[in-house]
Amino acid sequence: MFTVVIPLYNKCAFIATTLSSVLAQTGPEFEVIVVDDGSTDGGAEIVEAVNDPRVRLVRQENQGVATARNRGVDEARFPWIAFLDGDDLWRADHLHCFSLVIRTVPSAGFISTRWKLVSDEEISTLLEPSRIGPVEQVSFFRNSVLECRYFHTSGVAVRRDVFQSLGGFGPYRSGEDVELWVRLGLTTPCAIIRATTDFRRTDDQGITSRDDMRPRQHRISRKAMPTPVLRTLAEALDNAFYLQERRNVQLYYDFRLAIGANREFRKRNFVRAIRLGLAMRAPLSFLFALIRRSDR
Repeated sequence: MFTVVIPLYNKCAFIATTLSSVLAQTGPEFEVIVVDDGSTDGGAEIVEAVNDPRVRLVRQENQGVATARNRGVDEARFPWIAFLDGDDLWRADHLHCFSLVIRTVPSAGFISTRWKLVSDEEISTLLEPSRIGPVEQVSFFRNSVLECRYFHTSGVAVRRDVFQSLGGFGPYRSGEDVELWVRLGLTTPCAIIRATTDFRRTDDQGITSRDDMRPRQHRISRKAMPTPVLRTLAEALDNAFYLQERRNVQLYYDFRLAIGANREFRKRNFVRAIRLGLAMRAPLSFLFALIRRSDR
């Protein structure tokens, strides 16, 4: 039912425990495709030594995480793709939770569990199956603004045909995951399950730890946004959506601008921060949403 795609680049210290957390999964049938993106630290050899027919190693020259994930999807045999970074971990019922979402919301092509940031000392106490909350169909855009801890790459699964119809991850230096989530949110129903099954290590060298939101344009406009995510959102807002979803997309657009403005402010790029803030379309609505933001 699931193909687990793991991009690997110099994660020798983590890949064995990451794979162990996958192979301990209960419930649906799955395979694991590890795409070694030109590692030089021996991590690929650790994968190659795993004696389990469900695990396949694919090697390629270093081309970046987006290309590695796309290659893994191309190699997949199952209709659902679950992504996992080479230094993250899953609770033993992670894929079981995904199967519950699919049964409850069969129209969904984009699903997520909840994630948590953990230290190595906490890991051993968190990987056993635990409490599972309800499944909900949500707007990706509204949920991303109003709630924390959903839609981290290692906690997301995508229907393979939907992923391929959108062309997969874009060839961006950073933000390729969120940019794809935006396109998925515009294309297919989205659902979440209230269960914390995706654990991110507090490793500052992780694939998902990069902070590269640096506006390059001097002027902020719909057609010339500083990141792939904002460009995709600006293009979406130029199209006609039914009213509620358009409001949700606009709310998320302002949310991403606020993230960028905050980062620029912390780097003391005050002019850029102000320009990003002024590009917000409905700042009062966004501030009201922030007041309602929860961490469920």
